[in-house]
Amino acid sequence: IKPFTPTEPTIVAASAIDGGILVDLEGTCHGIGIILDGEAGDGENTARGARYNSAIRYLRKHPESFIAVVSEDKTVDVVTYTPAAN
Repeated sequence: IKPFTPTEPTIVAASAIDGGILVDLEGTCHGIGIILDGEAGDGENTARGARYNSAIRYLRKHPESFIAVVSEDKTVDVVTYTPAAN
């Protein structure tokens, strides 16, 4: 999509689409319906589901990211990169 500044109505509409909404730190939207992915590893929780675990996987490769995960049960988790403890 052409990058744009989202409004409440566009976020509500985009939220109805399965997948993620990619917004940079300046608030510009760069993608709707995106799929986050990465290799399985530490920090995942099988009880949390695919959306949460995909966010954790994505953060390993893109640690500068900030991700809000909205689950089907309407819970919201904000996840950021946390390095594994040694």
